[in-house]
Amino acid sequence: MSGKAVRIELDACEAAIVQKILNSRTFGCDLQSRARIVLAASEGLPSIEIQRQYGIEEHRAALWRNRFYQTHEHWKQLDPTLRPKMNEKLICLWLSNRAGRGRKPQITPEQKAMIIAVACESPTQSGYPHTHWTVRLLAQEVIKRGIVEYIAFQTVGSFLKGVRMLIWQPQCGNG
Repeated sequence: MSGKAVRIELDACEAAIVQKILNSRTFGCDLQSRARIVLAASEGLPSIEIQRQYGIEEHRAALWRNRFYQTHEHWKQLDPTLRPKMNEKLICLWLSNRAGRGRKPQITPEQKAMIIAVACESPTQSGYPHTHWTVRLLAQEVIKRGIVEYIAFQTVGSFLKGVRMLIWQPQCGNG
């Protein structure tokens, strides 16, 4: 890679924490690989040498070196009385994937609210001869009403997990 690699400077406490993460059996391989990159970078190894010694792709070594460096430098610039204390949890946070990865939700909060509203109705109001909604029937109904173009019944079930008490139930009793 072109350009000069940033030098990560860790004090003894920080290096010990990163080494602990690297040696731990409770952290995932990704986190340990990133800890290995940070330690190697703090020892002055360039990304190409990290690739050779540890089998970590050069661009990946450069990415995590730079990401850790930026976060660590920002942390050092904070007021010492206000910044979070250096610990294992903080470094693990720095070595974790950033939020916003993965597939974005396809169902909007408004659509979810409408699906739950349909679940609160009686199936007989929609012309079904059933006394209770099934998740498959509910998925079919919200597609039929045009609330969503497609939804898996499992997704409908996951929406309703926390609101099962709100789903329409036939009234019992004498009156």
